[in-house]
Amino acid sequence: MKEKQGKGLLKGLFVDFIVFIVCICFIQIFKRAFGEANSIVGVAVLTGCFVFLKEDLGMKKKETCISFLMLFLILSFAPKLSLVNPYLGALINLVAIFAVLILSTYEYHKGNHMAFVLGYIFCQGNDVAGKDYILRIAGLLTGAALLSFVYMVSHKKEDTGIGFEKLLKGISLDNERTRWQFKLATGLTIIMFLGQVFNVPRAMWMSLTVLSLVRADEEEARRRRGKRVLGAFAGSLLFVIIIGVLVPKEYHQIVVLACGYMSIVLKEYLPKTICNAFAASVSAMVLFSVKQTAILRVFTNLAGVIFILFYIPLFDFILKKFKQMETVDFKSTVEE
Repeated sequence: MKEKQGKGLLKGLFVDFIVFIVCICFIQIFKRAFGEANSIVGVAVLTGCFVFLKEDLGMKKKETCISFLMLFLILSFAPKLSLVNPYLGALINLVAIFAVLILSTYEYHKGNHMAFVLGYIFCQGNDVAGKDYILRIAGLLTGAALLSFVYMVSHKKEDTGIGFEKLLKGISLDNERTRWQFKLATGLTIIMFLGQVFNVPRAMWMSLTVLSLVRADEEEARRRRGKRVLGAFAGSLLFVIIIGVLVPKEYHQIVVLACGYMSIVLKEYLPKTICNAFAASVSAMVLFSVKQTAILRVFTNLAGVIFILFYIPLFDFILKKFKQMETVDFKSTVEE
């Protein structure tokens, strides 16, 4: 029995190692093709490829591939336009993120939206201009084509699901899916607005916290809140100790690669959050010192969690009052 478990563990580690190598190779190729500044976009594309090897959007093949194109077109332009002005940006973000969620979360418990919303946050948090922006658009459109190819190959024997007409008819605050979509889109819009107005460095870390904690499963979201802050603190502390004290600069890249492999191997939320906090902190060293990076990582995650603690009850309260007003108006109309 123990021998079988040992073989199973080794097999799992080997598969994870292969996945890790594929990730590194893909990001390196993407970086060479579309520039260092757009390597983060490659992460979103790669995430989508892994997701849609198994999952689907709940739509027919044709509609799915069109949706991929529409999603990456939104990522090409909306994050850029939202940075022109915070107030105009809030409107752009709300409409664009809601559209992303409508197109990617018909079956909203699957988490298919993660690659696209991550891409949106990455593009907004790592703005580029000139040639790099042209390459970003090219990279995103290439991502749409690659994702469509992966989807068509992995789902070649399947063509079930809905069309756009049914997708659009399903948008209503009367159903749980739309309420969750609107809650996430509004939460991200507000936190992005606050990040812009107060000029918070690495504000996208707050957005990533909100994305992680506004879940379709509220119980899962509650369990994650404390772990998010703990993970950010632990990851930042490890970052200070390992990068700031123990490991010489020439070996930093090896540590980052090891951390990337661990984030694939580890399945639980807290260990993955620690690894992500560590890796993100290393990437931010281009702009900040070790101490500044660690403090900023903890601050942005804590700010995101505090925001969620106030935002979700307030959103639910306002939505409840809105539904009550609708009911009263309907009864008044019937009585008249």
